[in-house]
Amino acid sequence: MKKRIIAVVVVIGLMFPIVYQFIMTKDWHRYEESFDMSLPSQMIELYTLKPQDQWFGDGLRYEVYEVKSYTDEFDQFDKIKSLEFEKEMSNYIDEIEAQNQESVDNDYLPRFNDEYWFKTFKKNNTELLLCYEVNSKQLKIMYSKI
Repeated sequence: MKKRIIAVVVVIGLMFPIVYQFIMTKDWHRYEESFDMSLPSQMIELYTLKPQDQWFGDGLRYEVYEVKSYTDEFDQFDKIKSLEFEKEMSNYIDEIEAQNQESVDNDYLPRFNDEYWFKTFKKNNTELLLCYEVNSKQLKIMYSKI
C-alpha cells in the first residue's frame, strides 16, 4: 500500500511541472517554436478570442498584443500593404466570429487604413498571420490549424 502511494506521489510530482509549463506557456511562445521564428519579448496581451473547446490546438485563435518597442523581428515583415493579406485576415476574423457567435471588439480589429507590416507563415495544416500596426504598436495574430 505504501509503495502504491509513493508511486502515485512520484507520478504526480513528475507530471506537475509538465502540465504547469504547458498551461503557463503563452501562445506566442508556441508560435515561435512551431514556426521557427522570433517575436518581440516585451509584449503585453490585450485581447484574445478563441474557442473554449480547443484541446489539441485546432481551430482559430485571434490575439492582440501591445509591443513595447521596435525590435529586429519586424525587419522580416513586409512593409507594403497587401489586399490579399487584408482579405485573408478579414476572412479568418469573420470565421472566428461565426464560430464563437461573438464579434471581435472594434478596438482590436485590424486597421488596414493605417500603416501596417505583415508576415505570413504556413506549415502543414497550420497558418499564422502577423499584422503589426505601426501607430498603435499592436501585433495582431491570427492562428489557424485544421
